[in-house]
Order: sequence, then structure tokens, then C-alpha cells
Amino acid sequence: MATIKWCKTQKKGIRLIDPNENLFREYIQTSEETLEVLKSIKGKSKVWLAATKYYSIGV
Repeated sequence: MATIKWCKTQKKGIRLIDPNENLFREYIQTSEETLEVLKSIKGKSKVWLAATKYYSIGV
């Protein structure tokens, strides 16, 4: 919630935008591909698995 409060104090503030179907589909596809990668490396390297999970959440 602190992040939203910070946004409200900025010059341009915060704004709502209409949903973007193309962007939504791209996020879903990327997430599915990431899950497949995670399944393929499971048990091989815990460090790599943790890093991949971390960066896939940022997508």
C-alpha cells in the first residue's frame, strides 16, 4: 500500500488504463513457457531454480 501512496504524490500520479488483450496473452504465454522450463530443470540445480522463479515473478 505504501507504493500506491507514493504514486499519488508524484507529478503525474497514478492512472487507470484499459486492459490490453495482446499484452495479457503475451504474459500468459511467457508464464506457461517459464513453467515448462522450471519443470525441466527441477532437481538439477536449486540455485538456478530459485533464480528462475524469482525472475519469472517479475515478468
